[in-house]
Amino acid sequence: MTLVQSWIESLTLLKPKNLQLFVMVTIKSILEAYKLMFKYFWWMVLALVAILLLAPDYRAVLYAGDTRGIAQYATMMGIAYVLYSLLLLGVCFITRPSVVKKDCSYFRTQYKKVILYWLLWFVLLVVSSITMILTPLLQISAYSPWWIFLVLFCADAECGLKNLFLSMWRTLKMIIFNYPLLVVVGICFYLPIFVVNKYIFISPLVRTLVASLLLPIGVCTFANIYIKKLHDQFDLYFKPAQ
Repeated sequence: MTLVQSWIESLTLLKPKNLQLFVMVTIKSILEAYKLMFKYFWWMVLALVAILLLAPDYRAVLYAGDTRGIAQYATMMGIAYVLYSLLLLGVCFITRPSVVKKDCSYFRTQYKKVILYWLLWFVLLVVSSITMILTPLLQISAYSPWWIFLVLFCADAECGLKNLFLSMWRTLKMIIFNYPLLVVVGICFYLPIFVVNKYIFISPLVRTLVASLLLPIGVCTFANIYIKKLHDQFDLYFKPAQ
C-alpha cells in the first residue's frame, strides 16, 4: 500500500454512510467509557474538584504578584495534571477492546504494562520544562492521536523497552498513513477549543477539570479510528505470521 493510496482510503471514513456508522459506534463507546470511568476512577475526578476548590484564585495571585500563592497554585496544577494524565490512561484502557473483564485487576495490569513508557514521558517532560525544548510536543491531550495510539499499541504489546520503541514506531506509521483523516478530526476538536479560549478566560485548573470530564469523547473517537485502521492495515504495523 502506497502512502497516497492510504491517505485516500483513510478519507473514505468521512463518507456519509461510513461516517454515520462510525459516529454511532463511537457514541456507544463514549457512553460505556463514562459508565466505567465514574465507576472505577470517580476518586480521581473528585480529587480534581477538591484541588480546584482548595487552590488560590488564579487571577488574584497572578495580578498581585503573590509569589507564595503562585507557587501553591503551580503545585496544585502539577498534581492535577498528573491525575488528568492517569485518568486519560484509564479511559484508554476502558476503550481498548479486551476479552478480559474490565475491573480493578484489569486496570492494575494495564497500568503496570505502560509504567515504563510513563516514566520515560515524565523524565522528558521534566527536562523539557527546564530547557523549554519540546514542551508542546510532550503535553498529553485526549485530542492527540499520538498519545492515544501509543498507549493502545503499548497495551496491546508485551512489557519491555523494545516493545515501547516498537509501539512508538507503529504509532508514527499510523499517523503518517492516516494523516488527512486525523487532520480533519483534529480540526473538529481543536476549533471549538480555540474559539472558547479566545473569547472566554478559563483558569488552568478549571481547564484541566473540564478536560478530564470530556476525556471519553476524544479518547473514544481516536481509539475507534485506531481499532478500524489496525484491522484494515494490520500488516502495516505487525509482521504477518510465518
